[in-house]
Amino acid sequence: MSEYINMITVSSVATTVFLGGWSFFGLTDNIPGLSILVYVIKVALFLFFFIWVRATLPRIRYDHLMIFGWQVLLPLAVLNIVFSAFCVALHWPWYVNTIFGVVVIGAVLFLIQGRAQSMGIRFEGKTSKEKQHLPSSVHLAKFETLSAPSPEPIEEQNNEPVQV
Repeated sequence: MSEYINMITVSSVATTVFLGGWSFFGLTDNIPGLSILVYVIKVALFLFFFIWVRATLPRIRYDHLMIFGWQVLLPLAVLNIVFSAFCVALHWPWYVNTIFGVVVIGAVLFLIQGRAQSMGIRFEGKTSKEKQHLPSSVHLAKFETLSAPSPEPIEEQNNEPVQV
């Protein structure tokens, strides 16, 4: 429940900051109640996007997410700050920094994909007949069919009532 409340809160803040809140091209000024409807629709669009992304992307283990954050995203953020300061100091136009960011993101995605394929995480283009190499952390269970023991003949027993 708290996770969905958090998603609604983030959607509300994102609607206010990025989509103009309750305004819709000046149409909400003359019609009472329309601003609330516009705001709710914008929040619902953000919620739809959040739920859609959450449902389609695989879940990442927490330790992998922390490693990705500290070893990949933090150095990229520092590199972005340094390059942005360099662009501001040299009075370069804003699109130079944007082009640099897009190139860095493309390079990182390319490296991550190459690293994942070399580690055997993704199996693209392999047929079912080829042997797939799994990472060493994967342990597969082997199931063997056991033959059922042959039934032994049941000997008839005399069940005589016991007198007390």
